[in-house]
Amino acid sequence: MKLTCEEITTALRVLNEVRTESAGNPLYGFEDNFDDFVTKLLFLTPQSYGARLQAYLIKRFGLKPATSKDSGDFVDQFNQPHELKASLITPTNDNLNLVQIRPWQDVDYYCVAIDTRSAPYKEYVFVLNKEQMLEETFTLRATAAHGTKTANENNNKIELRMSVPIADNDPTFERWKKLYWRRRIHLNKAEAEVR
Repeated sequence: MKLTCEEITTALRVLNEVRTESAGNPLYGFEDNFDDFVTKLLFLTPQSYGARLQAYLIKRFGLKPATSKDSGDFVDQFNQPHELKASLITPTNDNLNLVQIRPWQDVDYYCVAIDTRSAPYKEYVFVLNKEQMLEETFTLRATAAHGTKTANENNNKIELRMSVPIADNDPTFERWKKLYWRRRIHLNKAEAEVR
């Protein structure tokens, strides 16, 4: 697909508008419907949209933010702490990237993949307890999210990273859908629920 100079100029103008409007405004897009909010996120870098998407989902479900860094990202209605990991799946990123997994934390995990490769967007919410997540770090051969092997030798709190391909017929994706996917949790519907 070859873009004209005019199309590229328009795309850059929209990119700059979204980035300028979102800079310094952590609630940018929160009043939009879900698909419009996600579309705006696509104009931001993963480092920029990650925390924003996390805050949006916490607000969307009426959850309580965690009170400390070592107690996850939110607490549910039963006061149980959870860590929230989210990725936007795009034509250039087909992985749910799980970064900063902290094995020492006593939390369960909500891992969200929003697949923007189709319309309407597909959503996958995977829920793992701490033991399941620890097992997956071994199965998927998680690596250190930060630092070098030498720098981490004496570090007893190494944050981990791993990826789950979001691709039909991928064995890891199919296993995650079978074991952890919560089909009843809908991010873009009024009847959304968290269990």
